[in-house]
Amino acid sequence: MGGAARAAKLDAMDDHADHPDVAVFPPALIGGSALLAFALHRFFPLPAMPRRVARPLGLALTLAAAAVAASGFRALHDANTTFDVRESTTAVVTNGVYAYTRNPLYVGLILLFLGLGTLRNSRWHWMLALPTAAALHYLVIVREEAYLERKFGAEYRDYKTRVRRWL
Repeated sequence: MGGAARAAKLDAMDDHADHPDVAVFPPALIGGSALLAFALHRFFPLPAMPRRVARPLGLALTLAAAAVAASGFRALHDANTTFDVRESTTAVVTNGVYAYTRNPLYVGLILLFLGLGTLRNSRWHWMLALPTAAALHYLVIVREEAYLERKFGAEYRDYKTRVRRWL
């Protein structure tokens, strides 16, 4: 879609509609799941692995989370678009880590969830990771992708065919 056509399409969109209609703020979803996992571990401790394995693995996952998220934030910043799903996206970012995953910030959040849980040696985090990722998928990502497809059309559809959603 050309610049003039895109501008006309954006003008036609209601200001309140020019953002993904996500059902939950992603950090709140991950944070709530983490709090639940920590509470469950506090009252019903279930170690996930030997401590000598948990510490280095937890640290590696946490560092990987920081690296992936930092790369995602940097690419969004360089493209002069927002990372906040409550705001309007101004560009389809396809460079940097976005050339490998469409959702590096969400990958980073899930890695952080697992990393912190592993540092705590909590099996609860590992058991809640899949339901948390599924909730993130259905309550946030599917809605966000529908918004991006409406807003950017073929440009975003082409990107979706080239790059996986997660990894």
